[in-house]
Amino acid sequence: MRPKNNLLNWKVLESLERTGNLTQACIENDCDLSTASRQLAALEEDLGISLLDRRRKPMQPTRFVKTNLSLIRRIIRLHDELLEEVAKELSSRNDKFIRFGLTTSAIVHGVVGLINKFNTEYPDIEIQLVPDMDHTSVMNREVDISLVPYDPKESELTVLPIGQCFTLLVASPAYLAKRGEPKIISDLNDQGHTLLLKRKPFYPEAEDLVYGDFIYDFYTGQLRKLKDNKEGAAGKKGAGKVTTKFVGDQNGYISALSGEGIAVDLPLSFIKRDLMGGSLVPVLKGWKRKPWSRNLVVHKENSHWEELYTFARWFQLHERIDSHQRWNEMYQFCEVPEEAYANL
Repeated sequence: MRPKNNLLNWKVLESLERTGNLTQACIENDCDLSTASRQLAALEEDLGISLLDRRRKPMQPTRFVKTNLSLIRRIIRLHDELLEEVAKELSSRNDKFIRFGLTTSAIVHGVVGLINKFNTEYPDIEIQLVPDMDHTSVMNREVDISLVPYDPKESELTVLPIGQCFTLLVASPAYLAKRGEPKIISDLNDQGHTLLLKRKPFYPEAEDLVYGDFIYDFYTGQLRKLKDNKEGAAGKKGAGKVTTKFVGDQNGYISALSGEGIAVDLPLSFIKRDLMGGSLVPVLKGWKRKPWSRNLVVHKENSHWEELYTFARWFQLHERIDSHQRWNEMYQFCEVPEEAYANL
């Protein structure tokens, strides 16, 4: 932003004229002295005229500023009036209209079904689904609540835990026909398979795979027990190397269907129809990435919004139960050995 378009510069200048003291002007406008001095100098350079008489102690605004002070104050006043109108709009917000942010892969039949069920029980509260949102969307007021696959740490947010998300390794029949199907976990490295890994801001990226009490680092090819810090006796270091391809939600799904690799992060609810229809099949049944946390996030400033918390608490309870049933159902459909998830 050019200095002349930065309202703060004009506000500091107005405060300086009114108080006669730059330090006091900075206090009024919540900025530090060195930054204000640099910004005012940049404003002078941008305008091509002198705004401060630095020969005087303390320095004072020039004649140009004094002459046009009414215009400067008008600009500031109009800005303040606009913010007041925004505040009025927010205060008159329809408390029964809630914007619910979801990642692309979270907009699945089960979640949409829960929203419809909530609407039946609470017909006066309207839920609008907004795709491709995260916790920053709540902070920026783009949505009122968001479901995210990680643990936000920002102090201004309230986090309501849903539970964990469990996956399977899946690939298309075409990929397995071309590259061969891995039979044991070390085949991923020994046969040089391609893993499709999700990479998005804030999302916990997979670095290993787990099965019951065992963990496999696909970057090093080492197998060990979860409680051990060294390579386990049950496995050995793989001789080859996996190829990793980083993807997002939608292109990761498309890449898996297109036979470009073995998908690691696709939520089971998102690919339920593909698994049941055979366009995607489980690989190394029971091996999966470490589960990730799913949370609802709301802004703490909305703590007194009754309708929002009615929905948040309702969805937290029902989705915690429903999501567990969804992945458990798919594990049974895919004939995942119970020992792979008995301790989950």
